[in-house]
Amino acid sequence: MWQTGGCLSWWEGIVEAALDGETALLIDPENTEALIEQVSRLAQDRELAQKLGRAGRQRILDRFSKQAIDQADSRDLTNP
Repeated sequence: MWQTGGCLSWWEGIVEAALDGETALLIDPENTEALIEQVSRLAQDRELAQKLGRAGRQRILDRFSKQAIDQADSRDLTNP
């Protein structure tokens, strides 16, 4: 599952976790046609789905893992 990309509805704050076209395909939550198109696109293009999934997983690990947060906290404490 982590290695498979996905579509996300756009909502405030999602850009912290997902980058459109790099880690996910962001979709206006009111645009059901776009959702259908992008889900179909990912179903047909497994290479794209896997690319997005790998990039999304790595982004989460790099930015939001306990280790990444601890490192950011350490930098904040040493560079007030």
